[in-house]
Amino acid sequence: MRDYENGPISTERDEARERDARVNLGKAAESHQTAGSGPMTTAPFDPYRNSRPSEPFTLDNIEAAMRYQPWNEVQMQAGQVVCEALTMAAKAILRHVPDSPFRSVALREIINARMNANAAISFRGRF
Repeated sequence: MRDYENGPISTERDEARERDARVNLGKAAESHQTAGSGPMTTAPFDPYRNSRPSEPFTLDNIEAAMRYQPWNEVQMQAGQVVCEALTMAAKAILRHVPDSPFRSVALREIINARMNANAAISFRGRF
């Protein structure tokens, strides 16, 4: 891998982490088999399929949105996959995009994406 201006910057440990993240990202993107009448069909995996529909923020629910939401094992795994994928994206930007205000915005947007994804995982799609 190459930095835009300074040449190679990755380490073996970085490359091993990226390989692991790619494997986890692939696992997250896989479909799982569901039984139906006739041949097997595939359906996307949705750990929150039993959650309620999204609701807007209101005076009645804003306190729940601001409260700490502990994660269960499924949420921890989802958060790890998201974090690894977004870390790979940030590293690609750092390595291949010239230092500029646009690169800074791109990196901030990745951080925002991680925070928003974590919130969606925490609230199980509620908001």
